[in-house]
Amino acid sequence: MTWLIISYGAYVIGQNTQRIYAIYQNQIVDSFTTGTRPVPNHFIISNDTFIVVNSGGFSGDGSIAFIRNNNIIYELLLPSHMNPMQIVKVNNKLYFTDFGNTFNNKVYIIQNYNIVDSITVSKRPDGIAYCFGYIFVASTGINSDYSYDDTSSVHRINPSNNNTTRIRVRSNAKSIKCDNNFVYVMTAGTYVNWQPQNNSTIYKIEPISFTIIDSTRNLENVFEFAVGNNYIFAGVWKFDSVKVYKINKNDFNQIDSFKLNFGGFGGVDYDGEYFKFSLGGFTGGSNAIYVLRESDNFSYYYTHHNNDVGSGYIKAIIGNPVSIQERYVVKDGVIYFSKEEFIEVYEVSGRKILQTKANRLNINSLGTGIYIIKYSNGALRVFAP
Repeated sequence: MTWLIISYGAYVIGQNTQRIYAIYQNQIVDSFTTGTRPVPNHFIISNDTFIVVNSGGFSGDGSIAFIRNNNIIYELLLPSHMNPMQIVKVNNKLYFTDFGNTFNNKVYIIQNYNIVDSITVSKRPDGIAYCFGYIFVASTGINSDYSYDDTSSVHRINPSNNNTTRIRVRSNAKSIKCDNNFVYVMTAGTYVNWQPQNNSTIYKIEPISFTIIDSTRNLENVFEFAVGNNYIFAGVWKFDSVKVYKINKNDFNQIDSFKLNFGGFGGVDYDGEYFKFSLGGFTGGSNAIYVLRESDNFSYYYTHHNNDVGSGYIKAIIGNPVSIQERYVVKDGVIYFSKEEFIEVYEVSGRKILQTKANRLNINSLGTGIYIIKYSNGALRVFAP
């Protein structure tokens, strides 16, 4: 019997504090620097290394920082005309989008900690993703005065030769996500005198033919979205409360919308079962992680820090952060804790079936099913087919 153990949590960027926070249950279990440059905007995890995009914001220069064991192992400091946004890794190269200080139309390539090449795309690229053997890039088409033109596009780049094709989409193409079959591109909508025009769209694109299959109609100006097994959730940034759209992924009909009682929407990610929203940055009160199970809309909050964290990019944890893993090991169906624990075991229905104080738990004795195991430092969700 092969048991799978998954913890609940998320990694969140503190844009004001310039740190990444590992959130487990409702606690910060670890945090570490994002580098020396301001406004961390995005990160990916490559093996044991966090690769962080520091955008510089409107008041500083950006960088690409490499963090391992909570320490900076290298930081590529970028010139003032750059404003990096997001990054992906393809084989031994990194590709990052550059929004630019006033204008840019490049995706830059890093190898061995140095910029070695660039790829021309449309004006002021933002979101980037790698799937189906291609790199997909969203270019906003935003001018230096923050007006919009008709160059907003999604680009498909072949990393073997850097050849590029594109599809034009509505203004302000911002974010790209993939599932096993399609690419999804979100346009954040346009603004006039900083007022949203409620003309945001999410597109469904077939990656090989590179054609638009479907799209939503007008949404309020969405800030970020995530793609689950059956649904797409997209959030609208508001000061008082965040509006979330629930969209059927198959027919692209909107089936629901609801509000989250925190203002300031930083990001959303999907871990295969749960959507996780980062909320509360740049507004009064505490930040929170809002967690929503896709299958049955079961939801709860993790309040995780005061307002200094900022509502930055969120990355869902699949598995445990290192600091949690050190508290137990699993071998041959037995969980060995680092110290004696007060352990409670619940069926997924909530019925308690075991309570003990020990430094180990034989999960083979539980039988096939789904269980919640609570112990002093947290909880585990355990299941077997």
